[in-house]
Amino acid sequence: MLTDGYLKQKFYFNTTSEKLAENMMDILDKFNLKGKIYTHKRKKYGWRDLHMVYLTKKDSKTALNLLNKILEELNYEKGFLFLKGYK
Repeated sequence: MLTDGYLKQKFYFNTTSEKLAENMMDILDKFNLKGKIYTHKRKKYGWRDLHMVYLTKKDSKTALNLLNKILEELNYEKGFLFLKGYK
C-alpha cells in the first residue's frame, strides 16, 4: 500500500505477478479485509496479465484507519494520505 498500491476512496494493488497478488490477498485476510482479484487478460497485446487486488470502500476505509494507527505508533502522525502525497 505504501509503494505500488493506491488507497483513497478504494484500495487497489496491481501487479503482473500472480503470486504477489495472492500474497497481498493473504495479508489482507490476516487483517479480516476481504480482498478480491480481477485479472486483466493482456496476452493479445503481448503483455503479461495484470492481477488487480481491490477492496470495497468500507474495507478500504478500515485499511486506511489501520495504516494510520500503525504510522501513529511509529511516531508519524501526519498519516498515510500525507505520506503518499494525496494531501
